[in-house]
Amino acid sequence: FFIKSKPSSKDGPWLSKDHPQTAEWLKGHRDTIDKLLQAAKKDKCIFLPIKADHMNFGEYINHLSEIRQCAWLLISAANNDLAEGRFNTGIEKYLSVFRMAEHMYQQPAMLFHIVGFGIERYTLEPLNQFVIEYQPSLELLLIVSNLIDVENNWNDYWLRTLEYEKLFAKNMTCYIAYET
Repeated sequence: FFIKSKPSSKDGPWLSKDHPQTAEWLKGHRDTIDKLLQAAKKDKCIFLPIKADHMNFGEYINHLSEIRQCAWLLISAANNDLAEGRFNTGIEKYLSVFRMAEHMYQQPAMLFHIVGFGIERYTLEPLNQFVIEYQPSLELLLIVSNLIDVENNWNDYWLRTLEYEKLFAKNMTCYIAYET
């Protein structure tokens, strides 16, 4: 829904009076937003059991669209918060989206990492716009700089992802003869 509004509510700060339908729609999703904020507080996140099963790979990728939609929901809500002066709640939502991206990096398949990069990019654009246009206080700038500092254990993730992708490729190409 938020993607249909022009300009999109996920592209940058927006006022409820300029997008009344989107604002009303967001109000109806407060419970979802609250659940996403809670889920983002978790340090570790594995969506499904780790297995290199090409026959069930759809289980993994079906969730990617939903995760991206959840990120856009939080970004839209954060953009509205910032435009209407609710800076702390907006920043909290941005932080939650960064945590979602971090959760994506914890998954075994490279596809999740790519979605994580995309989520980060969609979050950085409106956040950069906020910093430039709203000239937040030094305190808020420090909070924003901490957002960018979300820990990324890329070396650990990369080795685990590489092993997973090799195992997945073996099972995909040789599944008739044997399974690793």
